[in-house]
Amino acid sequence: MQNSRSRWRRRHLSRLLYLFCILSSFQYMIRTQYRKLTYRGVCPGNKLNCKPHAMKNIGLLLTKDDGDILKLWFSANSRYFNALVVLDGSNSGAARDFFSSCRSVYYYHESTFSNLAYHSDGELRELGHKLVTDIFGYGVWITMAHTDEFYYHSPFKVIDSATTDRADFVRWQALHVLPHPSEYSYYLKHKSRPVTELFRHYYHFGPKKGAFLESRMFLNQPGLKWGKNQGALLPSNMKKELKLHPAYLHYKVHNLSLSAYTPQGIHKQHWNEVSDNGYSNPNSKRGVGIRWNVTRTRDFFVDHWPGSSKYNYCSIFLNDSIEQYLDIGSKFKDISGCVS
Repeated sequence: MQNSRSRWRRRHLSRLLYLFCILSSFQYMIRTQYRKLTYRGVCPGNKLNCKPHAMKNIGLLLTKDDGDILKLWFSANSRYFNALVVLDGSNSGAARDFFSSCRSVYYYHESTFSNLAYHSDGELRELGHKLVTDIFGYGVWITMAHTDEFYYHSPFKVIDSATTDRADFVRWQALHVLPHPSEYSYYLKHKSRPVTELFRHYYHFGPKKGAFLESRMFLNQPGLKWGKNQGALLPSNMKKELKLHPAYLHYKVHNLSLSAYTPQGIHKQHWNEVSDNGYSNPNSKRGVGIRWNVTRTRDFFVDHWPGSSKYNYCSIFLNDSIEQYLDIGSKFKDISGCVS
């Protein structure tokens, strides 16, 4: 009788243990799915490191109270990076909150670094470069990212070309997009639409001179040196530039609020804390912006670049195409989606 009871207890315990294992596995599955759903809701559009690539490309994003375009930029461009290091100078916590649950995003706020003396782009980029190096080391590419710049060519494919050419930095063609009078009525009816849909007219120098070139990418390696001045976009001792110049669309005006600009068209939030010592030329223009008078929303919409004699050509970005003389080739475009 005692042996019979003992066998019954063992069978009963085995069944309970089996049931416990099933319930535990089921609970784990529910928690995993919940985390996935929660993550998708908190950090939509995250495609960082979604495609394998021979060389890593780390985005260094400097942002400051950029508003709605931050999420749009991340959704459209995150696929071009393995990871993103964010250096935020915002007064609000919007960027911090958005990135708080994003995988492969390393967020820092400027206020945590007490030794900043100039608050210039050179000083902040040097700091960001150090942060990237501390996390990823050398032998990775670093792309200087801004939320108003949307890549037409793929940075990964540009890196492939630079690797073949043994180049260690790349300058990009900045195709400056400005609101056009022909887009004003549509804007008034659809203000909430993405800026990439609202505005399609971009300015450049034409067939002979191309477009304005901005230093945006470099190969991280030991011994790189920075200048602290405003306008220092890359380390000063890079050795070889890639001969090709890929393009991005620069949505120079994406916040059409008059409260964001002075009446002279200077942005109130961007690069407004740079000390005088941060300018190598004491007579340099302070701040950034469009630098033409804006006293009403209609003033943002122009059919030429006011005050500029360089940007004589205006083209329309249609059918996902730019002027042929600005395009380095379809093989540099990313036409395939991310690997899920």
